[in-house]
Amino acid sequence: MIKATQSHLLLTRHVTAYYANLEGSPDFDLEEHLAGIDAVGYSTVAALTFLVYDIMITYDDESSSKLFALYPRRIIKYFLGFVYVLELTAISVCMGLAIPKLVYDDMCVVVAAPVTFLIAAGAPIAFQTLLFGMTFLKFFRAVKAGWGDIPIMHLLMRDGTWAFILLFAVLIGEAALYGFAPDAYTGVLYGWLNTAFSFCGYRILLNLNKLNVSQRQPSTRTTDTRGDVMLSTHFDFGPVTVDEEYEMTSFGERSRRSQGILQDGSDATENSKADSSSSWTSPPNTGKLLP
Repeated sequence: MIKATQSHLLLTRHVTAYYANLEGSPDFDLEEHLAGIDAVGYSTVAALTFLVYDIMITYDDESSSKLFALYPRRIIKYFLGFVYVLELTAISVCMGLAIPKLVYDDMCVVVAAPVTFLIAAGAPIAFQTLLFGMTFLKFFRAVKAGWGDIPIMHLLMRDGTWAFILLFAVLIGEAALYGFAPDAYTGVLYGWLNTAFSFCGYRILLNLNKLNVSQRQPSTRTTDTRGDVMLSTHFDFGPVTVDEEYEMTSFGERSRRSQGILQDGSDATENSKADSSSSWTSPPNTGKLLP
């Protein structure tokens, strides 16, 4: 059975070549609907095909691995799924309305874009902001509750922060080029935008998998025994009287206490020997040998 990763490689290798070969087909012409250049049309169809396939195969795993680990409730899963579908719908509708109104120059660079195109670019920003806000809220509550040292919390907050900042910066830069500099090379960040989404996604998944593997493996750290190292806490299990409370002491306190007990015992032994020697008297000297 072909795994998801292997099927991704097969699709990436063959789907683009398949649509590129349709350039010579008279029944498959997208230039009047998409961009004005056959290569752009075929590349768009190839990208959309791969996008739909990737969403169907990997969205559930990616979502459950990232934010669902912090919010295991089913209502959160349904809510995020609804918002994600809403984002895809907004992008699809706005892109469908905006693409026919895009203006290109001789080098196929966008020089004018309608407002709907900016809305399509802003939908991912809104969704990523929601995900980052929910992650930060959960992390803040965990820190206040004393659970801030959990490795998965640190990983999700760390990776979520840099991924959000990177995607937000690229999306804002792309929107700024389309909104304020239509005569410049507005498509210069488009490739970087796709690369940023892919990079952030697989890095977060790889880090989660690495954390999972490291948590399952036994620790192989060695301890230097040249010095006085206390590996665990020692408890004093001496006899307890009725009027005496049981006290758990550390190794150092136990040692000092043991030394005090030994010192008291040695003093008592010496005193008893001294008393015995003082109470013993020698027999009288009668000049006769004792039998």
